[in-house]
Amino acid sequence: MYIKAKDAYMFIMSCLVAIVVFVQFSTTYISSFSGIPFKYLIPVCLATLVYYKALLQPENYKYSIFILLFTTSVLLSAFINQGVYTQTILTSLGTVTKMLLLVLFIQISKNEGCLKENFKIIFFILLVFCVISDALAVVNPHITYSYWGERYSDYLVGSKFSLSYMHFWLAVMFTYLFENRIKLKYALYLWVFVIAIYSECSTMIVGMSFFIMMSFVGDRMSRILYSKSFMIAFLVACNTLLIIGSSILQVPIVQKIIIGVLHENATLSGRMNIYNSLGALLLVNPFVGVSFDSNYVFSSQFVNAANFQNGILDNYVSYGCLGILLLLCVLVYFNSLCKKYNDKFFLYAVYMFILLSSVEITFRASIYYMILVGIALIEMKNQDNCAPIVKEN
Repeated sequence: MYIKAKDAYMFIMSCLVAIVVFVQFSTTYISSFSGIPFKYLIPVCLATLVYYKALLQPENYKYSIFILLFTTSVLLSAFINQGVYTQTILTSLGTVTKMLLLVLFIQISKNEGCLKENFKIIFFILLVFCVISDALAVVNPHITYSYWGERYSDYLVGSKFSLSYMHFWLAVMFTYLFENRIKLKYALYLWVFVIAIYSECSTMIVGMSFFIMMSFVGDRMSRILYSKSFMIAFLVACNTLLIIGSSILQVPIVQKIIIGVLHENATLSGRMNIYNSLGALLLVNPFVGVSFDSNYVFSSQFVNAANFQNGILDNYVSYGCLGILLLLCVLVYFNSLCKKYNDKFFLYAVYMFILLSSVEITFRASIYYMILVGIALIEMKNQDNCAPIVKEN
């Protein structure tokens, strides 16, 4: 028995994609992690670019167009703003490189006929990191980090948001990778809830509640959910609700939910104060933004906060109108794909993150990573279902 070189290569690639693209280690646990991705990305991408022809195949043009637009949006903003707020563009370069790595990995896996197997490897690697992170949180729950003058719990895979989101994506990936054990997904849902409650991540508690509700009533709303106009209207409504209707927070029952149930303050952790600066914000580099590298510095100086606590505003600050246009194109395309294959499960997840974008920064690179994974898994699932049955003589 021997292992083929290509099998070994794909296994190593799967491991590196899982660690570099999907895992966000906390620097509290691994202080030098900020430099690790670049150590891996350079040789991996050089090796992967041998397969660049995969992007030139007609069926893969959508990936080629996405990479071109994403790279243009990120790097154009980074180069134009270099030296204005920060001197570096390494974060933007890393983001583009990781996106290219993921796209090429998906195409190589499809060409080699091992997409499902490779994503299972990624699934189990993420599962191991989630289990270890949860165990460490229980054994030593007092590890914290300082953030804007306050102390927050820290976990192996990052903040409470990173921890909860990783558990959630595990549950979503499980549904596509292990269709014969579909009932176990409910155990994973429960796991996500437990982690969200334990880490006091009110965002994921709300999001998971919405996701499960959609799982039960989504079939009756198919026509609405598959409507591109509805998705865009939902996106606009979620991201302007608190900005336009700040008076809603003065309603007694709303304040009781925010303070008593979600354990937030009446200004939603200062979000309402941030929105007061919206008028001036819209005039700052409206076309390309201030770049992702400068997002933190700019937010600190502009509103005295780490970010703008709103998905669309955060995307606008980083990439301007060009970034917003790319986001809309990706969401519309993904909606069309789900409608084509009548696959709503991953669409529920996207709608959940659109909902959460009203109070959190959910439209950074990670949403594109997961939509790319969603496209691959949905196409894989439907190709498997449409595969011809060969009868034995």
